[in-house]
Amino acid sequence: MNLRSEMRLGWNPRPQVRRLHCRAHLRSSNTFLTRSGGSTALVRPSMEALRVDNFTNKIRNLRFYQMRREAERKGKAVPTMNQLYALASNGLSCPDCGVTMHWLEKESPRFVITLQHYRDGSFGLVCKSCNSRHRNMPGDDYRSSPKDHKYCPHCKLLKPFSKFAHDSTRKGTMQLKSWCMECMNAARKKWRRKQLAVSHT
Repeated sequence: MNLRSEMRLGWNPRPQVRRLHCRAHLRSSNTFLTRSGGSTALVRPSMEALRVDNFTNKIRNLRFYQMRREAERKGKAVPTMNQLYALASNGLSCPDCGVTMHWLEKESPRFVITLQHYRDGSFGLVCKSCNSRHRNMPGDDYRSSPKDHKYCPHCKLLKPFSKFAHDSTRKGTMQLKSWCMECMNAARKKWRRKQLAVSHT
């Protein structure tokens, strides 16, 4: 009689696993069975590991609650908790830019995990930086745009990074101006002409 059949019948002659007499107890306990070389061993995780897991689960559930409340407040589609759990099972790597996301905003504000409502009706968990960039682009073009290109909201064109001026004060990963250099220069010329016209009056 193997260990699985013994536990299914509720009887086990081995004293070290006697308390694991049914599958329900096995699922509810913090003891895990590992098999190596044909033998079965009991492995109990450390209390520190359990504390970290419990803390991470609480933070994750809190963030999911905040995402659902914010989506409801903005009148958007509210995903279920099962949908959010399925999205989070893919890991904490942003599917758009590939950075490692964080659950708490205080750890890294621009890389905090956020809920993305794609315009095709699907959901996604992306970093805050990609969420902001996606909001400024029409449709879901951001998902298919080249990684070395940026969208200019003024001329509404997708241009390479070389067409944008560097801005070290910005907190994003690219640290580039929102407008391309052509739009920035045109805006400066327009402002100077306006100032000259005011000074001559």
